[in-house]
Amino acid sequence: MKKNVIFLIIILMLSISSFSGCTESETEKITIESFTISPTKIQNGDTSLLVWIVTGADSVLIDNGIGSVSLSGSYIVQPEITTSYILTAIKGSNSKTASVQVIVEEPSENGDDNGDAEAESASVVCRAENKIIKITLTTGGDNIPYTGYDLNATIKVRINGSLPTTKSFTDDYFDVGESLYVSSDASGNPTVLSDSPKGMSQLFPADYSITVTVLETVIYDDEVRIV
Repeated sequence: MKKNVIFLIIILMLSISSFSGCTESETEKITIESFTISPTKIQNGDTSLLVWIVTGADSVLIDNGIGSVSLSGSYIVQPEITTSYILTAIKGSNSKTASVQVIVEEPSENGDDNGDAEAESASVVCRAENKIIKITLTTGGDNIPYTGYDLNATIKVRINGSLPTTKSFTDDYFDVGESLYVSSDASGNPTVLSDSPKGMSQLFPADYSITVTVLETVIYDDEVRIV
């Protein structure tokens, strides 16, 4: 009888240990919060921007020669053909993947139906990063000068409909792959625009309306959420 009781106790302890292991593994789940590319359709020679956020992983890899990257970040690509990019998030022996695709088209030699080639507009990607807003120029457009857009003469960024009252630029030109940052002033108002995120004050949680105009053409008009 005593032997049976001891055997049952051992079985119970092993069962508890097994359930405890399952609970621990639950805390090690990998989550790919987002993995996007923008724009998703480009012409040969243009660029697109990969953006990703991963949590719970030890390492993150992106194929097509990009390699190891941080858990969150962005990367500019310039594929010559339609290309899919696969992100792999790894923790121990577990992994998760996500993929995006950018379609690459050859420029039309004949232009549109009226015989005029359509001018390509610049494009940007706006997103929240460390509670400030990051605006990255992904495509320069047909009118971009070789040295980039003049930040004071050709770029206008409106925050909730208003122009920033404070500007801080270490470089007066905005080139493809470079970013601008929106943050708050000492009173918490989103009125500061800079080309460097260092020392910038975080924005309060809210939806912020961002409008970006390049050479009098609106190339971005949407809301960015700070949580």
